[in-house]
Amino acid sequence: MQIFKKIRFVFTFVALLLLAASPYAENMGIAAVVNDVVISEKDLNDRYQMILMDATGTPSADESKLIKKKILMQMITEALQLEEVKQFGIDASEAEINGHIASIETQNNLAPGALKEKFKKNNIPFEALKKQIRAGIAWAKFIMQMRSHVRVSKEDVKIQSAQHKKRDQTRYLLSEIVLPHSNRAAALQQMQLAQEITQQIQQGAPFHAVAMQTSAVPSASTGGDIGWIDEDQLPIAELETLQTMPVGSISAPIDTGDAIKIFLLRGKHLKEKSAERLDVRQVEIPLSLMLTELEKEAEISKFTTIFSTVKDCQSFVQTSDAIPNATLHFHQSIKPDQLTGGLDKIIKDLPENKLSSPLLTDRNTMMFFMVCRRHKATDDVLSKEAKDKLSESMEQQRLEALAAKRIQHAKRKAFIRQRYQ
Repeated sequence: MQIFKKIRFVFTFVALLLLAASPYAENMGIAAVVNDVVISEKDLNDRYQMILMDATGTPSADESKLIKKKILMQMITEALQLEEVKQFGIDASEAEINGHIASIETQNNLAPGALKEKFKKNNIPFEALKKQIRAGIAWAKFIMQMRSHVRVSKEDVKIQSAQHKKRDQTRYLLSEIVLPHSNRAAALQQMQLAQEITQQIQQGAPFHAVAMQTSAVPSASTGGDIGWIDEDQLPIAELETLQTMPVGSISAPIDTGDAIKIFLLRGKHLKEKSAERLDVRQVEIPLSLMLTELEKEAEISKFTTIFSTVKDCQSFVQTSDAIPNATLHFHQSIKPDQLTGGLDKIIKDLPENKLSSPLLTDRNTMMFFMVCRRHKATDDVLSKEAKDKLSESMEQQRLEALAAKRIQHAKRKAFIRQRYQ
């Protein structure tokens, strides 16, 4: 192993010497080195310009520096991810990358090829976007292969179901930003970054967009969404913070011992013991931040028309699953007033299998609800559908933890030299 590390160092050193001798190096500069991969300052600036392409204002010098630091951390992670997947012969094909680009254009109401033209108009190499997409697709494929190492048994689900039946606890609907660290020095650095990120979000930056750019765990791909978490599944430090937070707020950075976390509290189920219970389906559909008010109204009208054909919970789920980036939530055996933030008023008198009116949140997200069943606490037993969803949720949590450990291990053993300060 030591010989291997020395060989890698020699190759990296030689690569840097050759790069330094190149005429191109005079105009490029080096932002970071990750093993034998060089991230140039041009690569960093291309990604920076890509992020600011639709910005309405110009960042200050301090804001610009912070944004570039976060982008570089993400690019370092991407380099490590591509190195990890390469060992297993995994990569993203050109067809997969182009398909993802087409999906972005569709979601943002752009004509085919319009995104590439937009990059050209802003003098940004389209390859900068394709590199980022390539890393994301390859890592997602790798995580799917890791599912063979993650198993949720029937006994696991049975235990969780039993806990659900006797549940009398608060639950939290959360999004997260996670910045892992492996030692005290790294923890201090990540805490400083987390405080800067928190300030940026408080000043108006969308949480989900920041999570996608900065968080170092798989949930970053969904804007940090980790769904509903029971209070007994949360460490004391995290629970104590969440208990005092109003819905819609973000937490101060929390050091969990191996990572710094920031939470967005999107919903809360309160402790209740009343006999009445509801089974509810909820879908969240993110709308593009680039939409004008007229375009936003058109999107709301479009999705309202799509859901107008939904007549029961089964078709509600099928319709939700067919919408790209939509997040479906299964609320089992809850009281109407357990959904806080005004959501209780939507479902309190909503008849079974009747679609709610659309709700647009301040996070530029559209939501629909449907009550599947009204029953008593004595009937509080998880359905097969709910158990399948519970099993899927448990598997996803274990998979994310395994993927996070994998990338942390890769960072610890990697040769990383960051020059951009």
